[in-house]
Amino acid sequence: MDLLRVQLQVPASSRRAVTHFYASTLGLGLTAEAAHEIGHSTLAFEPHTGTPFYHFAIQLPGDRFTAATHWARQRVQTLSDPIHFNAWNADAIYFHNIVELIAHHGHGETGRHGPFNPSEFLGISEIGLVGDVDTITTDLAPLELNVFSGAGTDLTFLGAPTGTLIITAIGRGWLPLQRPAQPHPVHATIAGTPKTVIHTAGHTVRRTD
Repeated sequence: MDLLRVQLQVPASSRRAVTHFYASTLGLGLTAEAAHEIGHSTLAFEPHTGTPFYHFAIQLPGDRFTAATHWARQRVQTLSDPIHFNAWNADAIYFHNIVELIAHHGHGETGRHGPFNPSEFLGISEIGLVGDVDTITTDLAPLELNVFSGAGTDLTFLGAPTGTLIITAIGRGWLPLQRPAQPHPVHATIAGTPKTVIHTAGHTVRRTD
């Protein structure tokens, strides 16, 4: 499952600062509609009067985690040491309001050496949808996504490790600081069939080519 586009809310007072962070600090390109280009994905923000926050992950080539970690630490304050996920054969590091850089070893590897460049990002690989896990999972069933990990009352992973909708309960802690999850709207577009649009718990998931 490829996440083609993710749209999140951002405090209206921070909109300009957020754009500057992703465009200048992280060096992401901008589309004509001011969405940020991340590999095969785009990340867009819409202003909101509240203070929403989200978890999402950006996919790295599997052999570029060390270089990307060095690159990130030159630009942002990371929130923890790297975390290894044995079940996924992946390494991750977190920064800036629960943004994750993750490398699944053996996936998207290029053999490249030298300093990391943001043009190497493969795409958005995870986005968290917060709410009642059973309700959201049931509502998304027409998308025919695989439940591949964590099936339960407070956490379910839909899709695949390199393209995941993380369904999590309100208040469950996000790694790495266990910040309690809050239900803020996500609008996500994913690739594949069946083509449909699902509205659930304030979120919208659209499937298209």
